[in-house]
Amino acid sequence: DWSSDVCSSDLVRLARVLTRLGDAEAADRSYVAASRLAPSESSLASERALNWANAGRQRGRVDAYRRALALDPTIAPAWVNLGALAARADADGMRRAWGRATHLQPDLADAHNNLGTAEQRAGQLPVATRSYRRALVFEPARSDAWFNLGSAQQNQNLIEAAVSAYERAVVLRTEFLDALIPLATLLNFLGLLDRATKANQIGRAHV
Repeated sequence: DWSSDVCSSDLVRLARVLTRLGDAEAADRSYVAASRLAPSESSLASERALNWANAGRQRGRVDAYRRALALDPTIAPAWVNLGALAARADADGMRRAWGRATHLQPDLADAHNNLGTAEQRAGQLPVATRSYRRALVFEPARSDAWFNLGSAQQNQNLIEAAVSAYERAVVLRTEFLDALIPLATLLNFLGLLDRATKANQIGRAHV
């Protein structure tokens, strides 16, 4: 038991130090003890949740994100990261997590981009396209979202739109080989040989 002369603020300071040191378990015990001394302090639950969210981010721990969200289910980035970890074995869980994140924080580009990836894998290409576009509304300089958009459009035979998206990805990240390869292929298909050659040259320069 904590000594009676220890106050809640002392325990919170200790918890914050332990969080920075990466000891989520010890930090959580300090937050719990602090909340017992100051049960009316509403911010402690949020700090405790963020402690676990931080632990998950540092270690890639599904259980840490779940503990964070059990304490505070409104932490959108925790849903994004939980979905990324769930993707390894649980496609439906991944989609639910990323969908929840987009509802909690509609301007979170990561959530929309990741949700688009999940939808594309499920064969929902028009829905995926909308998710990628939504991500780009909030982060228009995301080369990965432009590439993902191009991929979804290519798979819908929207060739010129795909070329435009791939080119935007390459402008933002010149060495983006994953975008350069399909870009060169589509430019060849369209008969735009000079542009295709340029894309191939850029690609070879960064291999």
